[in-house]
Amino acid sequence: MSDFNLIVHGFVIIDEVLPCEWEICVPDMAAHACMYGQVRTLGDGSVQRCSVSRLKTMPKGRDTLAVPGYSPTKGVYLRDLVANSSELVLHKATVKRTHQKERTVLRVPRPSAVRSFRGFEVPANRPVIENPSHRKHAFGTGDPRLMYETTVLRYENLPDATKLQVWEWTGQTDPTVALNLNLYSQSPTSDGEPGGVMPGAHGNEVNDMLTFDGGRPSLRLASISKCDGAHDTAIGIRRCELANLKELYGDVDLAEGFVCGRGWMGEP
Repeated sequence: MSDFNLIVHGFVIIDEVLPCEWEICVPDMAAHACMYGQVRTLGDGSVQRCSVSRLKTMPKGRDTLAVPGYSPTKGVYLRDLVANSSELVLHKATVKRTHQKERTVLRVPRPSAVRSFRGFEVPANRPVIENPSHRKHAFGTGDPRLMYETTVLRYENLPDATKLQVWEWTGQTDPTVALNLNLYSQSPTSDGEPGGVMPGAHGNEVNDMLTFDGGRPSLRLASISKCDGAHDTAIGIRRCELANLKELYGDVDLAEGFVCGRGWMGEP
């Protein structure tokens, strides 16, 4: 049996649209390069490397990533897979998507597991939900203190040689090494290439994507903080696959100071 990891970096909203289907919503941000690809070379695990030359620009619009041979576990929901006591998980009953500023929406099966990497503590003077009256819309404390830059949607026990395809990427599972696909919604370098120079308040577009009881929210999914470093994992992800675009492009100083996380939308 084989495993597939969908590695999602940076600004996204992940919406539990159906009990067994989620949508990854990538905001339309001038400062961001929205890219995807299998950045790691395959072969002997000790010599695997990653290259930005393998990345392509993520198409705009909607698409679906099918995972043949995979069936989500019945009776399991987003709330069962996400540590919502400390993360930003929004109530779908009162939070709606406007479908504005959605650059790309990718529908995927609900994974068998969610893993979060590159965590960072939210500065006390810059809460994730800026308006205290809006905190009722979040699970847990309603004032999340921890966010993550990288999310892995993990699909386990797939048949060997299972073929997966989305956009211009195709992959095939292998029992000897995890099949990993990276999605990036991040600023790649200090000068903004290839996504353009950073304008104004970073991440404000996310607030155009949602409503709280019909009103515009006040979310801060970007922070001047410091995230955990990238590291190899026990689920077959190499350190370079957890590196963000700034690091892959060699702009390490900027990568150490400005980080962004994701938001979840689920049923209570």
